[in-house]
Amino acid sequence: MIRPMALEFQNDEKCSDCANQYMLGESMLISAFTSEIYLPEGKWIDFWTNEEHDGNCTISNYMPPKGRGGALFIRKGAIIPKWRDRDFMSQYGDEEIILHFYPYGESEYVFREDDGESFDYLDKPSCRTRIICEETEKAINIKIGIREGEYDNKPQNRVWKIVVHGTEKPINVICDESSAAVEIMNK
Repeated sequence: MIRPMALEFQNDEKCSDCANQYMLGESMLISAFTSEIYLPEGKWIDFWTNEEHDGNCTISNYMPPKGRGGALFIRKGAIIPKWRDRDFMSQYGDEEIILHFYPYGESEYVFREDDGESFDYLDKPSCRTRIICEETEKAINIKIGIREGEYDNKPQNRVWKIVVHGTEKPINVICDESSAAVEIMNK
């Protein structure tokens, strides 16, 4: 889940010098204790300011907003799931998942879930949902597939809360699962 830049971007020699930044998953670039940020190939959004940057560049004299420990950049095309903030695992049910979309071309994410407590996922298949986001000239099209697989205490109903960043285009959502609800939360 956490990778050094040189491991995630093996064909980019500049990443071998990025000791103060790392990737969290495939889509979040995080830095600390540096004011110089290297952005590899792609398009990136500064999470704190929503400013968009082309990759293969270095940002000098970067200052995160007050109260933030460092830079946080999101790679365009990212689909990032999020639960409600919680203090402990079982504080809330898992029916509600917030999906953050950063549209760019066509992207795909497989949302995996299990009971979150046991090691059953090692021996049994966990639950998976295929999610696709396609940006066209006219709209953002999102398709949420069927949840496939079972696990103990799997929520019977799912609420997908959709947040699409950086676009004014209409949002079209198709959800293949009849027991799921979709709510678009854009501001």
